[in-house]
Amino acid sequence: MPRMSVFNSPLLLGFEHFEQMLDRSFLAQVPGITPEQQEQAMTAAAPALARLVGEGARPVLDRLASSDPSLKVRQAAHAARERLESSTIPSPPEPLSSPAER
Repeated sequence: MPRMSVFNSPLLLGFEHFEQMLDRSFLAQVPGITPEQQEQAMTAAAPALARLVGEGARPVLDRLASSDPSLKVRQAAHAARERLESSTIPSPPEPLSSPAER
C-alpha cells in the first residue's frame, strides 16, 4: 500500500521529491545507486527538508529517527528534529492600518 505524502498541500509543491529522497524503497529503485549513496542522499535530505518545510517535516523525521537501519540517517533525522524544536518561527507582521484608521 503506498504511503500518503505529508506534502500534499499546493504550497509544498515539489517537496515530495525530498520525501522520496528519504524513502529507502524509492531509492532502491534508482539504477546503480549503492547503499552508501542512499545513505548520503538521506543524510543530506533530512536537514534540507526540515529547513524548507519546518514542522510539516516532523512525521518523516520522526519515522527516520526512530526506525531507519542506518545510524547516520537516524542521527541526521534526530539533529534535524532538534533544529525544528530550537528554531523560532517569527510572528506574522501586524496588518497595516488604513489611512482612515490613523
